[in-house]
Amino acid sequence: MNKLIILKYIDKLTKENINNYAYNQGITLKSNELDLIYAYIKKYPKRILDEPLEVIDEIKDDLSQDVYDKLLELYEKYKDKIS
Repeated sequence: MNKLIILKYIDKLTKENINNYAYNQGITLKSNELDLIYAYIKKYPKRILDEPLEVIDEIKDDLSQDVYDKLLELYEKYKDKIS
C-alpha cells in the first residue's frame, strides 16, 4: 500500500477506528493504551511508516505484554505491503 494513501487515511483516523480494528484482531485496549497509540499515530505518522519497530519499542513499557506482542505480530504481517 502506498505511504501517501496511508498518510491521508491517518488524517481521518479516529480512536474508534483504532479500537474497532484492535477488537477485530482480538486485542482489548485499555483506555490509556488507546490514547497512547492514537497520539503516536497522529503525531508521528511518518515515523511510524519509516521506523515502526523503533516506535513500537518506544511505547513498549506503556502497553500490556499482549498488546505489545500483537503489535509486533501485525508489523510482521504487513511490513512487506507498505511501499
